[in-house]
This record gives sequence, C-alpha cells and structure tokens, in this order.
Amino acid sequence: MKLEWTAAALVLAMLSAGIAAAQQTSTANDIEGLSEFVGQLMEQWYVPGLAIGVVKDGQVFYARGFGCKSIQTREPVTTGTLFGIASCTKAFTAMAVCLLADEGKLDLDAPVIEYMGDFRLADEYATMHATPRDLLCHRTGLARHDGSWIQRPISRLEMYRSMRHLQFRNELRETFEYNNLMYMTLGILVERVSGMSYEEFVRERIFAPLGMKSSLYITDNPRQAEDLASSYRSSGSEDGAGEPLDFDQMSKDGDIIAPMGGAYSNIEDMTKWLALLLNEGKLREEQFVSRRAFAQMLSPHSVLRRRARYPEFPVRTYGLGWHVDPYRGHEFLCHTGGGDGWCAYVSFMPADGIGIVVLTNKYFSPIGNTISYYIYDRLLGLEPVDWNGRYAAIFLSDDGEDGEEEPYDPAADPDRVQGAEPTHAPEAFAGTYDHPGYGRVLIRCEEGSLRAVFDDGTVDLVHYHFNVFADKEYPGEGFIRFHIDDDGQVKSLSMALERGMDDIVFERKASDE
Repeated sequence: MKLEWTAAALVLAMLSAGIAAAQQTSTANDIEGLSEFVGQLMEQWYVPGLAIGVVKDGQVFYARGFGCKSIQTREPVTTGTLFGIASCTKAFTAMAVCLLADEGKLDLDAPVIEYMGDFRLADEYATMHATPRDLLCHRTGLARHDGSWIQRPISRLEMYRSMRHLQFRNELRETFEYNNLMYMTLGILVERVSGMSYEEFVRERIFAPLGMKSSLYITDNPRQAEDLASSYRSSGSEDGAGEPLDFDQMSKDGDIIAPMGGAYSNIEDMTKWLALLLNEGKLREEQFVSRRAFAQMLSPHSVLRRRARYPEFPVRTYGLGWHVDPYRGHEFLCHTGGGDGWCAYVSFMPADGIGIVVLTNKYFSPIGNTISYYIYDRLLGLEPVDWNGRYAAIFLSDDGEDGEEEPYDPAADPDRVQGAEPTHAPEAFAGTYDHPGYGRVLIRCEEGSLRAVFDDGTVDLVHYHFNVFADKEYPGEGFIRFHIDDDGQVKSLSMALERGMDDIVFERKASDE
C-alpha cells in the first residue's frame, strides 16, 4: 500500500526503436497497413512486445506476434507467447458461475449468503440481499478498495473475511461500482458450490474443453512456462526503465488476484475463447453454456454514469464480466485488463462475427484499444477514426517542458498553511496503527524524521502543516493525517485510500500489543 492516491501523468520508459519490428508467426490474411501501424504505435508508446489475434466468421483470420517478449534476450513474440490478461479474466469467472447456474447448483438471483453463510459486508442489507448477478455486474455498492489487498501478505479467504470492514459508497443496485473484491468472492463461491478450487474448475470446465492448452493462472507459477513474456511498467525511473517486473513480487497477491485478474494466456488460446463467444456459446455444434445464460452474460445490467467521451461509444454499460458498449452502431462487447506490467484488450461483435484480442507486456498504454478499433473500422468498411491521436492527447499531453513535471513549490501551494507546526514532537507519532480491512501501518521516527512502513515498502514523510505529513518524494500529495484524543495523545491516523470517500482511519495500537 503506497501513497499513490492522485492521478499521476503517464511516464514512459525509453526503449530502443528496434523493438517495434514485427515478427510474423502465422497469418491467414493481411489487414491493410496494420503491420506498419503497429510498429509506429509500439515506438510511440514504448511497448516491447505484443500479439494480435482476429477471429472472423468462425475462423482465425489473423494471428501475429510483434516485437520481443524480453528486452534483455530479444526473443520474438509468437502466437504461443503467454501474457497476463489481468481483468479479462473476469469473463472466465463469469462463465464459471453461469455453468454452475446451468447445472442448478446456484441461482444468479438468490442471495449469496444462501450459498456462503459467512458472507459479510459492512452494509447489512447488501449482506442479506446481494446476489451472484449483483457481484458479476458490479452493483453491490461497495467501493473498490484495491488498497486493502494489493501487496498485502493475506490470503483469498482472509481478505474475504475482512471485507466486512470496508466502507460502502452506494446502496445495493444503486449504480455501477467496479469492484475486484467481488470477483474474488465469486471465485470462492465457485469453490464452495463446485467442491473444486476455482482454478481447477476453470481448467477442467473451460480451458480443457476449448483446447486452451497453454492457459493457466498466476497460482500455477507461469514463470515455469517455456514461452512467457517478461512484463514492464510504465516508468521512467532508474529502477524500472528497462528491467522486467519481479515475478515473485507480483505473485504475492496471486491467491487473491486469480478470480479477478490472474489468468495467463496467448493468442492461440484466446482465439479459441473468442470463437466460442462468437458462436453464441456453442462449442462446435453443442451448447457449451445455455443460450439463456449466454444471453444474460452479454446483456446490459449496469449503466456507467460517466458521460460519453466519444460519439462512437454513446452508451456505456456492463453485463456479466463484459462491458457492453455499442461501437459506431454495432453490437460490441469488450474488456480491458491492466496491471503488473500487462495490458490486454479482448472484444467481439456478435452480429458481425468479428472478435479481436491484443496482448501486451507493458502497463499502461491504450495500444490494445487503438489496434482493435483500427481493425474493426477496416473490416467493417467504416471511415477510420484517429484513435491514437485522441489517446495521445489524453495520456501524453500533461507533462511540462521537455516531458518533465513542474517541481512542487511548497510556498505556492494554496492548500498548505505556512508555518503551521505539528502539535507533538516527531517521536510522539511513532507507533503501529491498524485497520481491520486494510491491515497495519508502522510509523517510525528516525533522526527526527517520520517514515511510514507498509506491506509493500516504505515511504519517507515530510511535514506539510499541523499534524499532516506528506510523501517526501511527492510532497504535495499522499497525505497522512494524525489525530489527537481528548487527553492530548496521538490516537489514530487517516489516509485517503479510496477516491471520493472519507479517509480510512487506522487506530493506534497499545505499545505492548
């Protein structure tokens, strides 16, 4: 849990331009100008490697790897190279739940607590009435709270039990509230109802029948795979410019992540997944998932309240594991997956018989969306839209001169009260602070300066004003506020860990605990 609570501008690592050279592995057809376009995008967005798969009319229309899976080894990406697909995993979890519903082992509209008697949320009404459908379409009302589990030494079951301490933002079924923890909960639901581990169920009931022989989960230790891409972060820092992310560090959250975003796959497997989706849920001629369940997966359940940014996407909704967003008048379903050095984009147009998957080993860039829309526009004979220009204007235009952010000036900060000293000496703030849903924070005092120790690292603090301290590296953000009780003792600290909500309060533990 780091002090990264404000939207930071995208900073991209400088990689060699040669990375963008394409490596063809198996291409049934060519798409006008695509290879050159992809090469240009990879240079612009500093993406080491990616792979593209297109399914059209039930067949693999295009499959190709570009660039390298490792900057260090320069090995080329192939259609068999494994990438993390992050939140594109949610569609597999949704399919698993629907398969169990088809078997009569659960009802999408029955309360989850009927299947898991220990299911508890902070909101009592939601606890008693939230259904699998509510969890699948992100309408429980529970705020996202990703900071409660990222890089914490906590298991899936332990996190499930601590969710009861996490604040709600909205009422049950009031609005769309994207929530990874609800998909983690669905993974536990699959285990409880099927009698198999979540990963085992997906492997046996989805991967195996579809012939997805290479696909696996982060809990299966993907680094043992022969053809795994290395992953890279979007960071210009010395420690991240060209070094792959540490898989051991990434896998700390693996048990929690698996049902929400822990699958790994490649183009060869993901095109089989798209073929199933484009065949109305039928595997060859047999119904893999019932027509009713499949139709519900693809139907809008929640409406996103964000105003449409582009006319091509006039409405934004969410089904069961899929965004349901009509694109330029065509039925369109998609999902983005991003995190831990991966960025994936999976989409399909059922009525037009077209599906596209783009897998990359760099987080974060909109390159997957851009390539997909490029292909759809050409296959549908539509006037091309400059999606890359649009995204570049958003992601690459917020820096100051020479691509560097303006340095923070404390004297020019209108929110900072100049000369407002803390009420206590630095050592008085030292101690251990606890929140039942977010874990512990240790505040240390070293040579008169404070340091916050989290599960995923330490942050040096600098005084801001009064009893408020900030991240020393980013002194205008990442605030920790200390609170004093009636006896003048430091009793708690709070941090803004969930955007748009009250600070999360960590109570100070007694010195002998």
